[in-house]
Amino acid sequence: TLCDTTVPGHAPHLRRPNAVVVMRLLPTRRLCTASVRVADVTVKVSAAKTPHLVPHAFAAAGSPAPPQHLRWMAQKEALGQDVLLIGPPGGQKRQLALRWAEVAGREVESLALSSDTTEADLKQRRQVLDGNVYYVDAAPVRAAIAGRLLLLDGVEKAERNVLPTLNNLLENREMGLPDGRFLMSPARFDALLASGDHTHASLAARGYVRVHHDFRVIATGLPVPAFAGFPLDPPLRSRFQGLFCGVPPPALQLASVRALLSSSREAAPRGAAQSLVSWAEAVRAAARGSGGGQAEGRLLHLSDCSLRRAARVLASFPAHYDCGGGDALPPLLHRSFPHRLMGLEAPEAAGVAAAFEAAGMPPPSQLQGQRRPASVVEPDGAVVEGVIAGQGVTARVGLGCTRGVEVPVGALHGTASGGAVGGGEAWVETPALRACLLAMAEDHASG
Repeated sequence: TLCDTTVPGHAPHLRRPNAVVVMRLLPTRRLCTASVRVADVTVKVSAAKTPHLVPHAFAAAGSPAPPQHLRWMAQKEALGQDVLLIGPPGGQKRQLALRWAEVAGREVESLALSSDTTEADLKQRRQVLDGNVYYVDAAPVRAAIAGRLLLLDGVEKAERNVLPTLNNLLENREMGLPDGRFLMSPARFDALLASGDHTHASLAARGYVRVHHDFRVIATGLPVPAFAGFPLDPPLRSRFQGLFCGVPPPALQLASVRALLSSSREAAPRGAAQSLVSWAEAVRAAARGSGGGQAEGRLLHLSDCSLRRAARVLASFPAHYDCGGGDALPPLLHRSFPHRLMGLEAPEAAGVAAAFEAAGMPPPSQLQGQRRPASVVEPDGAVVEGVIAGQGVTARVGLGCTRGVEVPVGALHGTASGGAVGGGEAWVETPALRACLLAMAEDHASG
């Protein structure tokens, strides 16, 4: 049976997803540890010292991940190996890494890589404070010393001469720092202490810092070529155990979309889940045929996050997109995947049209010049009805729909008691602006 037990030392709200994990508390002398079991793999984990660094709610909010992926990551954690998650564009790789960190109760240090990343971002940067210059540890150094999980997001974006800085840290768990300290592997550090010739104080005086034995690295990246970026240096690539994280299978996508639509207070259009998944799979097939979207005029990859984003909007406002025959779904899909703005060539545009036809929806060309019902697209004016007290500041925006939209807001500039948005002489409300405002409010309210 599965349980939902918190680990002592973690924040009360950090609970293990009871779908895949079984926990057994193991008493120890100093620190309470736990065992996390994913399928048939059991990993021992320690209680977090800084619970706010442990990810929360990624297991419930993230994209569906095949169970074997978490099992594979549990195996690598047990073996003490670093991981490279590679796959098409989208947030599924990062969400998988954070989901595993939540399941295992691991503290995370994250570093988003880019073409501007330098060696100082990987080791230490200098900071001026009170007229003095200090060295401040970067995320990899903090993670190595404290035994945290280091997430390197977007390794294909970093220049090829930057990431090799971490080669020795990944292979031997050792690295020299600009401030004179030296990160030493736990095996060598403990061997010096066991020899009796050194103490913690003497090693610290010499600048030796022990790398924590729980230090792990998870890197995420795109396959290059096929997508734009810098290929990994072969010596660096050999430091990782790789896992390809593609788009979830259609069955998992369909179950995820149906779960989102079932959470709606109103009934979603009939067959909407199947239409969304069928359209997404057809678009991805067209993108693979066009070369993956690397060159200009090619069809870009449709991520699972874009599909779930459209499903969330449809779940929040099902009445807005139920005009019969699926005619109202293409505008919603275009907001999640703006294919008309990609400058597609004729073959790619034909592939998109075929994707709509495969999902039982009219092609975009047949919808040009058509409008959705006036009660949906052309409300009687957007009116801020008032500020709703609660957690944070929100406002209810009435859009002439069946119900208002609750959105987070900042200063309302005098409209807190109600009033038209932009109610000045410079505001000219046209049907196109009303439709755009409705779409923005829907996306904003759906997250």
